[in-house]
Amino acid sequence: MRPYLSASSFARLFALRLALVIAATILFPFLVYGLIQATGAQKVSGASGALAVVLGVYLKPLIFVLFAASLARISVRRATASGLPWVAGALIVVLVLCDWQFGVVFGAHWGVAFSLGVLRASATSLLVALIAVVTLIFVRDRAETMPQDWPLACRLWMSLLTVLTILGLPGLAPLLLWLPGMGTVVILFLKLKLWLSMIYLYPTILLATFCAASVYLVVVSRSAPGGDIGVAASKPPQPLSTGLAGNRYSRSPNARFGRRA
Repeated sequence: MRPYLSASSFARLFALRLALVIAATILFPFLVYGLIQATGAQKVSGASGALAVVLGVYLKPLIFVLFAASLARISVRRATASGLPWVAGALIVVLVLCDWQFGVVFGAHWGVAFSLGVLRASATSLLVALIAVVTLIFVRDRAETMPQDWPLACRLWMSLLTVLTILGLPGLAPLLLWLPGMGTVVILFLKLKLWLSMIYLYPTILLATFCAASVYLVVVSRSAPGGDIGVAASKPPQPLSTGLAGNRYSRSPNARFGRRA
């Protein structure tokens, strides 16, 4: 796996994956309708709804998991190319998976949410993942000499990203409950999220803080010489052109058509 991935390539690859999952979400009801017509389920009472629920329960999770998995490689490569820990790319994938209920229920038959026991689908973790992706697009590539404030900005951004990921883990509760001893942990996290939401700390204040930290990270990464912000690095003087015999020609206005000054 190549460690380097430019910001433009990362933006293009992410946009392609996002466009595919949006297209799949929009076209999914038409796929269900076509299968109902093809199988003749509309002629049997209740068969159409049952087929729509079965397709939604099995196909929508597969589409969403494939989308999250497709982000793993490019996110890790872009994080390492920008000087951030590779864990940042992995956390983006976890954040996407934390809101699997929203990805599965959105655009599907209402019976899908009922069958999966989804009472309320939130897209908070998806929003955090989107902010992180946009940050990776605008952060400058890693250089030999990074700005002095880069370690502080990096630690602040990674800390907030980790905290938001941990708070989003209860979204995986239906999957974590199958693990031994995780029931108590999931309940504690749900109580913590409820308490934080009561004081508007999650997601409002933490999201606003993470946005500010993302802007700070981008500005700091581009404040070094050669970045878009700050003083550009001085360019070395261009050497004088030489002829076939090694004679140098002057760049003065008097030199014309190869004549010596």
